[in-house]
Amino acid sequence: GLVAAIPLLLFHAKLAATTGQIVASLEMASLKAVNVISDFNKRHFEAEAESVDEHRQVSIK
Repeated sequence: GLVAAIPLLLFHAKLAATTGQIVASLEMASLKAVNVISDFNKRHFEAEAESVDEHRQVSIK
């Protein structure tokens, strides 16, 4: 039993470590994607707000 158990235990440890690295990599990639989308939306919203402010100033004059 130990002849099979010990190599499988080592294989499991290696597989678990590799899986952890892959999950961490995917989490980092998804966080970067969310940040890019968030920054784009923030810039778009700020530019739109400036456009509305400029339009209001022109309308007041």
